[in-house]
Amino acid sequence: MAKVAVTSTNGELIDEHFGRAGEFWIYEVNEQGEYRLLERRQLLAANTDSAAEDLHRQKVGLLLDVKSC
Repeated sequence: MAKVAVTSTNGELIDEHFGRAGEFWIYEVNEQGEYRLLERRQLLAANTDSAAEDLHRQKVGLLLDVKSC
């Protein structure tokens, strides 16, 4: 089984770019291609003073346990 993350604005379509995503939908996928939603992970409220690098670090931290494709 693999854990994967997708970005979505509505939970129905993969329609958001990683760099703009405010949340990630985490799925577990098995060898047969069957999947189930495990959880949704959201970024902490972005501070207007936050550097883009800090936001990217926060995103990476949210996804450390998912498979990279």
